[in-house]
Amino acid sequence: MKECIKTPYNTSVDHLLVCVNSGAGADTTSIGMRSCLYYICTNPSVYTSLQKEIDDFYAANNLIDPITYTKTQNLPYLQAVIKEATRLLPSIVWQLLRYAPAGGLTVDGKFIPQGTSVGISPMAQNRDKLTWGDDADQFRPDRWTEDEAKSRYLESMNMTFGGNGPRMCVGKNIALVS
Repeated sequence: MKECIKTPYNTSVDHLLVCVNSGAGADTTSIGMRSCLYYICTNPSVYTSLQKEIDDFYAANNLIDPITYTKTQNLPYLQAVIKEATRLLPSIVWQLLRYAPAGGLTVDGKFIPQGTSVGISPMAQNRDKLTWGDDADQFRPDRWTEDEAKSRYLESMNMTFGGNGPRMCVGKNIALVS
């Protein structure tokens, strides 16, 4: 990173973007990890359930080495805890602007003309009671495991990584691996 700052005129734009995005990714990843630890440590029943899932997984697979990212994908409660913690305390809380498409769009009965910048804070979207239920402000990892169709719906509404599709955070997978 110092090299980018030291010689900005001799450095390619791509190199600068890599440096900036790497720094941004490290910060947002650490915020996500802190969110997970906060909710695990402040919810004893979650801590106990998560510890049991991990212990059972280690025993069933005769593991002694630290668990890999790939293996964590086989731990549904861990995945639910991560999704729920980062939903409630997303790393980015400011509006992630997009532009209304050709012809404009209507949101909640209000017309937004083409080209108008629109956005919503991930924290606001991730706590919307119409989407997440009356307990939207509560840490409840089980909401992600109760019903597969509901879980897919919640994931499609989750703004933790800037939404879904082509405008999603390019560092999402790196953050989750960390």
